[in-house]
Amino acid sequence: MGSSRFLACTAVGIVLAALAGCGGGGDGGGSDPSLPAPPIYGGNTNPAVVTTTNASKVTANAVGSGNTMGIIAGISTEQGDATQGQRSGMLQLVQRLSRYVRDTAVRAGQVSAAQRIASAAIPIKETDACDGGIGSISLSGTLADDGTGTLAVTFDDCLIVGVTVNGQASLRVDAAEVTLVVFPTDSTLSFPVLTLRGVGLNVDVGGRSPAGTIRQVLGTGASWGTETLTANFDARDNITGETARAQNLVIVNVTTTPSSFTSDVSGGQVFDQVHGYVDITTPTLLVFNNLNPFPDSGQLLLTGAAGSTIRATAVNSTMVQLELDIDGVGGVDNTATLKWTDLTGPIGADLGDSDADGMHNSWETFYGPTNATDDTDLDGFNSLAEYLAGTNPNDVNSHP
Repeated sequence: MGSSRFLACTAVGIVLAALAGCGGGGDGGGSDPSLPAPPIYGGNTNPAVVTTTNASKVTANAVGSGNTMGIIAGISTEQGDATQGQRSGMLQLVQRLSRYVRDTAVRAGQVSAAQRIASAAIPIKETDACDGGIGSISLSGTLADDGTGTLAVTFDDCLIVGVTVNGQASLRVDAAEVTLVVFPTDSTLSFPVLTLRGVGLNVDVGGRSPAGTIRQVLGTGASWGTETLTANFDARDNITGETARAQNLVIVNVTTTPSSFTSDVSGGQVFDQVHGYVDITTPTLLVFNNLNPFPDSGQLLLTGAAGSTIRATAVNSTMVQLELDIDGVGGVDNTATLKWTDLTGPIGADLGDSDADGMHNSWETFYGPTNATDDTDLDGFNSLAEYLAGTNPNDVNSHP
């Protein structure tokens, strides 16, 4: 494996480790009384019944919003930005946690590469500083000469890209590339509870029995740039008090350019505490620019009770169109267009269109216009045009 790949993966991993924390310390063993209890999902375990009044919330639980547990997969694989005041949805939590896996695995590889000798065992006891020298990641345990084995991990006020992680975990490496360095290619991070704290982010992840897990398999050779994630964990949003769950969730990320990647959700369920779970797939690959927290294009299909569905199509990295098949017989019963960041809150509260003018109910309630052809702010654009563009129909300076 070349040094450029190693450095790239290290950079990606460091971003991951930045997104966590609060409390911790030690060498990775035992429990930490300063940490909260593991999050245990105690919500609805039935398939979600899709309605016009819950579709935005169910989507936000998976994809994310400015006011939910989530954003799907949009933290950059290279740099990320956790300072935007957006709380993470389950799919983006998977992406964030994957970066912890990679960062920890790469650090383990660095240590084992430095200590490798003609021996069957590589003892590791290492503490590294996190972003800007704030906080640390500690590793301890033993890896075999082929880079496989299990290590205890402690995130202690570990800061990266504006988010702090605390907690203890276990990293199991099942496969690794061994050349001049050791690069783990199949790693699983298990965590009873990790705390993630940042601007607008106050989430604990873990739970399940006995711990939450993220498995990361990295492509090699011709598959370089491919990352397959399998997630099983519970999460607790300490701002809203709600819990959520990712169950057997599989995401395949493929780096396409230095500044973009695609995500394919090939299966699994996301649980919302109130409404229950949806099966989630991507009929069309999600395409992310690394600087944007939401996809620029692609589709998610969320399937709930009795075949009811929510098809979320990325209009761009700002806007999403939701098409609802409420009765589960096919076709589209309701269509609404809104900002990703409005999936929760008053604008996303009711996607029905009672007056059949192309603008959903809660958008009209929030902004006031009742006629699609109105131009209340006299900026030359009618209400429907402002609706579809995500601009404010009452502000002359906000228009398509």
